[in-house]
Amino acid sequence: MSQPATKDKLPIQVFILSAVGFFVALGYGLIIPALPLFAEHFHANNTQVGAIIASFGAARFLAGLITGKLLDLFGIRAVLTLGLLELAVSMFLTSFSQNFIELLIFRTIGGLGSSMFSVSVSAEIMRTVKSNYLGRAQSLYSGTFIVGTMSGPLFGGLLVGISLRAPFFIYAITSIAAAGVSYFRFNSKSEAKIEKNVENKDLFSVRKALQAFPYLAALIFTFSTNFAVFGPRNSIVPLYVTNHLKASNFTLGVALAFTVLAQGLFLIPAGKISDKAGRRVALFLGAGSLLIGILLATFIPRIDFFFISMAFYGAGAAFMTTAGANLVGDLFGGIGGKVIAFWQMSGDLAMVLAPLIIGFISDISSYQMAFGSTALVIMAVLILVFFLPETRKEKDNTLSIPQGRE
Repeated sequence: MSQPATKDKLPIQVFILSAVGFFVALGYGLIIPALPLFAEHFHANNTQVGAIIASFGAARFLAGLITGKLLDLFGIRAVLTLGLLELAVSMFLTSFSQNFIELLIFRTIGGLGSSMFSVSVSAEIMRTVKSNYLGRAQSLYSGTFIVGTMSGPLFGGLLVGISLRAPFFIYAITSIAAAGVSYFRFNSKSEAKIEKNVENKDLFSVRKALQAFPYLAALIFTFSTNFAVFGPRNSIVPLYVTNHLKASNFTLGVALAFTVLAQGLFLIPAGKISDKAGRRVALFLGAGSLLIGILLATFIPRIDFFFISMAFYGAGAAFMTTAGANLVGDLFGGIGGKVIAFWQMSGDLAMVLAPLIIGFISDISSYQMAFGSTALVIMAVLILVFFLPETRKEKDNTLSIPQGRE
């Protein structure tokens, strides 16, 4: 399972994980249109629906360090498979919920399985792919995941017409399929535990990692990207488009889909640029694209320009997520489960806090001020990138963990 990338191609693990990710994303997409309606079936209000979404993100965040510890103890294959099975169980239970409280509890406990899945995938890609191919590997996986996420709602909408419970049941089935791929395709005899052959494991502790400036920067980049992308999208964008721009719900759906499509289209170019030109170039392009998108939404309140701003949003997210993950991979090579989990937790924290903060700013001020606050966050990212050292390696994936702040 730890075969390195060859000179001219990615290791088979990347393609296996892409298949696993597709099954998970397909199931996740299935429940996007179903979850609010299922909650409404139990007479939930909008705040309660938001609580279900926030609780899942909070569970992922809280599970992060537990997941990292499990990864260090038992290895990628075991944690990945167990996480997918836990996610499947939570979805089975969700499909049989009899009231809102059960729906909230069963959906929330799925956050643990989601955390185990995503941290394991990140660790395996970082561990098996050479630094100068890492961007393309991340792009391939993310692109496949996006295809699954985009495909899911199409089938989910049809399933909702049959039964509100059906999408959750099918999500459980796709999670079991993903668990089967991860368990039977990976060879346990050839898999080494993450830190088995590491002489000085202290190098891979969170305490030591936080002394490395590129790792701190990666935490900030991931938090800021999720803050800027998910904060407005999950809180004020639907209200802004329908109430302020006076557009229809259909137009809102097209605009959001346009963002995901733009992100998917730019993932492969983002990976290539990250590998060939370096992480700093990719991060500059990503932060710059996000900033343009935010400024267009802030200062030109027109629906045609909003579509353009969403395209910049998608492109910026593609570059930022790819290059940000590559920073961690360059430094640690997938070694140190807690280090990788802590990095992921920074993004999970943003997904929990950003909708609340952005929504609050829009309530006490305006939509423009809420968008503008995200612009300030991305401006800070651009400044930080300027001081970031290049971490990409030209030939191999040899670890070079800084001994102190750079």
